[in-house]
Amino acid sequence: MKKFFWYLCIVILSIIIFIGGMASGFYGKFFLSALAIKQAGDATALHHQKWLAWYHENNKNDQYGGKTPQETVELFLHAVQQGDLETASKYSFFQDQELQSLQYAQASTNPHTNLDAYTSELQSALDHNQFTTIPASEIDFTATYPGEKAQLQYIEVVKEGYTDMIPVPPDGHLLPIDTPVGTYTPRIDFFRPEGGTIWKFYN
Repeated sequence: MKKFFWYLCIVILSIIIFIGGMASGFYGKFFLSALAIKQAGDATALHHQKWLAWYHENNKNDQYGGKTPQETVELFLHAVQQGDLETASKYSFFQDQELQSLQYAQASTNPHTNLDAYTSELQSALDHNQFTTIPASEIDFTATYPGEKAQLQYIEVVKEGYTDMIPVPPDGHLLPIDTPVGTYTPRIDFFRPEGGTIWKFYN
Protein backbone atom coordinates (compact mmCIF):
# COMPACT_ATOMS: atom_id res chain seq x y z
CA MET A 1 0.00 0.00 0.00
CA LYS A 2 2.85 2.37 0.86
CA LYS A 3 4.50 1.57 -2.46
CA PHE A 4 1.31 2.45 -4.35
CA PHE A 5 1.00 5.67 -2.33
CA TRP A 6 4.49 6.77 -3.32
CA TYR A 7 3.87 5.88 -6.95
CA LEU A 8 0.69 7.98 -6.83
CA CYS A 9 2.58 10.89 -5.25
CA ILE A 10 5.26 10.69 -7.96
CA VAL A 11 2.60 10.67 -10.71
CA ILE A 12 0.74 13.64 -9.19
CA LEU A 13 4.00 15.54 -8.69
CA SER A 14 5.01 14.84 -12.30
CA ILE A 15 1.66 16.16 -13.52
CA ILE A 16 2.04 19.30 -11.39
CA ILE A 17 5.57 19.87 -12.70
CA PHE A 18 4.40 19.32 -16.30
CA ILE A 19 1.47 21.74 -15.95
CA GLY A 20 3.69 24.25 -14.16
CA GLY A 21 6.26 24.01 -16.94
CA MET A 22 3.60 24.53 -19.60
CA ALA A 23 2.19 27.52 -17.74
CA SER A 24 5.65 28.99 -17.22
CA GLY A 25 6.43 28.56 -20.90
CA PHE A 26 3.15 30.18 -21.95
CA TYR A 27 3.46 33.13 -19.61
CA GLY A 28 7.15 33.40 -20.37
CA LYS A 29 6.38 33.69 -24.10
CA PHE A 30 3.56 36.14 -23.33
CA PHE A 31 5.90 38.26 -21.24
CA LEU A 32 8.63 38.18 -23.89
CA SER A 33 6.10 39.10 -26.60
CA ALA A 34 4.83 42.00 -24.50
CA LEU A 35 8.41 43.08 -23.86
CA ALA A 36 9.22 42.87 -27.58
CA ILE A 37 6.15 44.98 -28.42
CA LYS A 38 7.15 47.57 -25.83
CA GLN A 39 10.73 47.66 -27.13
CA ALA A 40 9.45 48.04 -30.71
CA GLY A 41 7.22 50.89 -29.56
CA ASP A 42 10.13 52.55 -27.78
CA ALA A 43 12.30 52.14 -30.89
CA THR A 44 9.58 53.64 -33.09
CA ALA A 45 9.19 56.60 -30.74
CA LEU A 46 12.96 57.12 -30.74
CA HIS A 47 12.98 56.93 -34.54
CA HIS A 48 10.25 59.59 -34.64
CA GLN A 49 12.32 61.88 -32.42
CA LYS A 50 15.48 61.37 -34.47
CA TRP A 51 13.65 61.90 -37.76
CA LEU A 52 11.97 65.07 -36.51
CA ALA A 53 15.29 66.39 -35.23
CA TRP A 54 16.91 65.61 -38.60
CA TYR A 55 14.04 67.15 -40.55
CA HIS A 56 13.98 70.42 -38.61
CA GLU A 57 17.77 70.74 -38.69
CA ASN A 58 18.11 70.06 -42.41
CA ASN A 59 14.95 71.77 -43.62
CA LYS A 60 14.62 74.80 -41.39
CA ASN A 61 15.42 77.09 -44.34
CA ASP A 62 13.36 75.14 -46.89
CA GLN A 63 10.96 77.57 -48.57
CA TYR A 64 9.82 75.24 -51.34
CA GLY A 65 6.28 74.57 -50.25
CA GLY A 66 3.04 76.33 -49.46
CA LYS A 67 1.35 77.01 -46.16
CA THR A 68 -1.56 74.95 -47.52
CA PRO A 69 -1.63 72.04 -50.01
CA GLN A 70 -3.51 74.33 -52.41
CA GLU A 71 -0.71 76.89 -52.28
CA THR A 72 1.86 74.17 -52.96
CA VAL A 73 -0.04 73.20 -56.12
CA GLU A 74 -0.22 76.86 -57.20
CA LEU A 75 3.54 77.27 -56.72
CA PHE A 76 4.20 74.04 -58.59
CA LEU A 77 1.98 75.03 -61.52
CA HIS A 78 3.61 78.46 -61.71
CA ALA A 79 7.09 76.91 -61.87
CA VAL A 80 6.01 74.47 -64.60
CA GLN A 81 4.41 77.28 -66.60
CA GLN A 82 7.72 79.15 -66.38
CA GLY A 83 9.48 76.06 -67.71
CA ASP A 84 11.45 75.70 -64.46
CA LEU A 85 11.12 71.97 -63.78
CA GLU A 86 14.00 71.98 -61.30
CA THR A 87 12.18 74.43 -59.03
CA ALA A 88 8.89 72.56 -59.57
CA SER A 89 10.54 69.35 -58.37
CA LYS A 90 11.61 71.03 -55.12
CA TYR A 91 7.98 71.12 -53.97
CA SER A 92 8.26 67.35 -53.52
CA PHE A 93 9.96 65.45 -50.68
CA PHE A 94 11.52 63.28 -53.37
CA GLN A 95 13.09 65.96 -55.58
CA ASP A 96 15.29 63.74 -57.76
CA GLN A 97 12.47 61.33 -58.46
CA GLU A 98 10.04 64.18 -59.15
CA LEU A 99 12.43 65.95 -61.53
CA GLN A 100 12.95 62.70 -63.42
CA SER A 101 9.19 62.18 -63.73
CA LEU A 102 8.58 65.79 -64.83
CA GLN A 103 11.30 65.59 -67.48
CA TYR A 104 9.81 62.39 -68.84
CA ALA A 105 6.28 63.84 -68.80
CA GLN A 106 7.55 66.92 -70.64
CA ALA A 107 9.01 64.74 -73.39
CA SER A 108 6.10 62.28 -73.50
CA THR A 109 3.89 62.32 -76.59
CA ASN A 110 1.20 60.29 -74.81
CA PRO A 111 -1.87 62.58 -74.66
CA HIS A 112 -2.91 61.01 -71.35
CA THR A 113 0.31 61.50 -69.43
CA ASN A 114 2.25 64.41 -70.90
CA LEU A 115 3.03 67.39 -68.69
CA ASP A 116 0.39 69.64 -70.25
CA ALA A 117 -2.36 67.10 -69.54
CA TYR A 118 -1.12 66.61 -65.97
CA THR A 119 -0.98 70.32 -65.16
CA SER A 120 -4.39 70.86 -66.79
CA GLU A 121 -5.90 68.18 -64.53
CA LEU A 122 -4.17 69.69 -61.48
CA GLN A 123 -5.49 73.16 -62.33
CA SER A 124 -9.03 71.82 -62.75
CA ALA A 125 -8.83 69.98 -59.42
CA LEU A 126 -7.46 73.11 -57.79
CA ASP A 127 -10.31 75.19 -59.22
CA HIS A 128 -12.84 72.75 -57.78
CA ASN A 129 -11.06 72.56 -54.40
CA GLN A 130 -10.94 68.77 -54.38
CA PHE A 131 -8.70 68.49 -51.33
CA THR A 132 -9.25 66.21 -48.36
CA THR A 133 -7.39 66.52 -45.07
CA ILE A 134 -6.73 63.20 -43.36
CA PRO A 135 -6.03 62.71 -39.63
CA ALA A 136 -2.50 61.61 -38.82
CA SER A 137 -3.81 58.37 -37.30
CA GLU A 138 -5.06 57.30 -40.75
CA ILE A 139 -1.84 57.90 -42.59
CA ASP A 140 0.18 54.81 -43.44
CA PHE A 141 3.59 56.43 -43.62
CA THR A 142 3.24 58.35 -40.34
CA ALA A 143 3.94 55.06 -38.63
CA THR A 144 7.47 56.20 -39.48
CA TYR A 145 7.09 59.91 -40.11
CA PRO A 146 4.66 61.82 -37.88
CA GLY A 147 2.76 64.75 -39.34
CA GLU A 148 -0.33 65.73 -41.30
CA LYS A 149 -1.50 64.55 -44.68
CA ALA A 150 -3.82 65.91 -47.34
CA GLN A 151 -5.00 64.38 -50.58
CA LEU A 152 -6.03 65.83 -53.91
CA GLN A 153 -8.32 63.60 -55.96
CA TYR A 154 -9.65 64.29 -59.41
CA ILE A 155 -11.63 62.43 -62.07
CA GLU A 156 -9.85 61.10 -65.14
CA VAL A 157 -11.87 59.47 -67.92
CA VAL A 158 -9.92 57.17 -70.23
CA LYS A 159 -11.85 56.54 -73.45
CA GLU A 160 -9.05 54.65 -75.17
CA GLY A 161 -6.73 52.31 -73.30
CA TYR A 162 -3.02 53.05 -73.46
CA THR A 163 0.37 51.87 -72.25
CA ASP A 164 2.70 54.37 -70.63
CA MET A 165 6.37 53.99 -69.75
CA ILE A 166 7.04 55.12 -66.18
CA PRO A 167 10.62 55.94 -65.10
CA VAL A 168 11.56 54.00 -61.98
CA PRO A 169 14.21 55.39 -59.60
CA PRO A 170 17.05 55.27 -58.85
CA ASP A 171 18.37 54.36 -62.33
CA GLY A 172 15.37 55.65 -64.28
CA HIS A 173 14.67 52.44 -66.21
CA LEU A 174 11.26 52.48 -67.88
CA LEU A 175 8.45 50.26 -66.65
CA PRO A 176 5.40 49.73 -68.92
CA ILE A 177 2.07 50.42 -67.21
CA ASP A 178 -1.20 49.45 -68.94
CA THR A 179 -4.25 51.64 -68.35
CA PRO A 180 -7.49 50.17 -69.74
CA VAL A 181 -10.61 52.14 -70.63
CA GLY A 182 -12.42 53.40 -67.53
CA THR A 183 -12.97 56.21 -65.06
CA TYR A 184 -10.19 56.82 -62.54
CA THR A 185 -9.65 58.98 -59.48
CA PRO A 186 -5.90 59.68 -59.32
CA ARG A 187 -4.72 60.63 -55.85
CA ILE A 188 -1.94 63.04 -55.02
CA ASP A 189 -0.61 63.02 -51.47
CA PHE A 190 0.73 66.03 -49.57
CA PHE A 191 2.59 65.90 -46.29
CA ARG A 192 3.54 68.41 -43.61
CA PRO A 193 5.84 66.97 -40.93
CA GLU A 194 4.95 67.46 -37.29
CA GLY A 195 6.06 70.95 -36.32
CA GLY A 196 6.71 71.89 -39.96
CA THR A 197 5.24 74.96 -41.66
CA ILE A 198 5.12 73.92 -45.33
CA TRP A 199 3.33 71.25 -47.34
CA LYS A 200 5.07 69.22 -50.00
CA PHE A 201 4.04 66.64 -52.58
CA TYR A 202 4.64 63.20 -51.14
CA ASN A 203 4.24 61.02 -54.25
